[in-house]
Amino acid sequence: MNEPVQQSQESRYKMWSNLSIGLAVVAVGAVFLMDNFGWRLPFYRPHNWWAMFILVGAVPLLLQAADHYRRSGVVDRTLLCLLLSASAPIMVASMFLLDLDWGMWWPLFVIYGGLWVMVGGRKNRKTA
Repeated sequence: MNEPVQQSQESRYKMWSNLSIGLAVVAVGAVFLMDNFGWRLPFYRPHNWWAMFILVGAVPLLLQAADHYRRSGVVDRTLLCLLLSASAPIMVASMFLLDLDWGMWWPLFVIYGGLWVMVGGRKNRKTA
């Protein structure tokens, strides 16, 4: 009896995941088109346009986080793990897109590791 509900949730997630990835690809295409017409966005540098594809990896994780929060209504360890997972490709892509100096911003990745330790990662803890 629970199986159709789970299939419905999985198909809904897949639909939103496909939609969001498609929208991300359309947005990348729109940025390229704007560049061809001479309209420059402040974060866009032609030499690192490929870094926008790194952001696509964060989209499904952000969708999962939004769906989890919508269903549970609380900020729990699962939600924090999803948000931390999404933040890694966002940080890396931002470094390239904004031409940030890795020598100056590398401590963000140390902070990121500390946040993972505090949240406890994705491991499942068994309750006694």
